[in-house]
Amino acid sequence: MQHCPLALDRTKYASRYPDANKDDHLRTAQEFLKKLDSMLDKQHLFADTPRLADVAIFPFVRQFAFIDKTWFDAQDWPRLHRWLESHLASELFLNVMPKYPKWQSGDGKTLFPQTI
Repeated sequence: MQHCPLALDRTKYASRYPDANKDDHLRTAQEFLKKLDSMLDKQHLFADTPRLADVAIFPFVRQFAFIDKTWFDAQDWPRLHRWLESHLASELFLNVMPKYPKWQSGDGKTLFPQTI
């Protein structure tokens, strides 16, 4: 896991790291994601219900998937795809990360709800 955030940053924000080899970091991330896929013999990483590990690793997988969703979806990681989609559709995620319209110049103030 220790290399996953680094690989994510170097892949997602490659233009910020001109000395980094994006392909090397992509391979590192792919190896990690492939390992996650192999660990998902249950609905979640260690059980049939989400655990702390699932919630902790989900943001990294989500960010990596959306660098290039078409490419990600084409990878042979069926369990990881199912796991990601279940988290994206979960009530927890939808409540924590609601969709807002994209702000445009001229729009009024956007006030976010304070529901904590």
